[in-house]
Amino acid sequence: MTYLKTLCVAFIGLFGLHIAQAQDQASANTTDHKKTIKVTEKKEKIVVHKGVTYYVIDGMWHTKMKNRYILKTAPDGAKIDFIPDGGKLVTLAGKKYYKCRGVFYKRLKDGTYEIERP
Repeated sequence: MTYLKTLCVAFIGLFGLHIAQAQDQASANTTDHKKTIKVTEKKEKIVVHKGVTYYVIDGMWHTKMKNRYILKTAPDGAKIDFIPDGGKLVTLAGKKYYKCRGVFYKRLKDGTYEIERP
């Protein structure tokens, strides 16, 4: 009887591990596909911050590898001279920001905008 219990526990453990690995593989396959777009699909605006070239496309920040854009988090402190399309004025804790796709832009005195996390 103890042997049967041990065998069942081992089987359930291995089966669970197999399912977890299959889910990780499935999410890895779909995530990679959603995070890249072909270079020719959209118009980009180029921003260089701390030596890294970013491409802002539809308010989303990317870097480029070969002929694909790779989705990135907008870099804190980056300064730009435009608000991405779709940016809306919002007020948080008494401060005014432009928000576009979850990124907050603070208008500076010289007319540029800086990415800031409120």
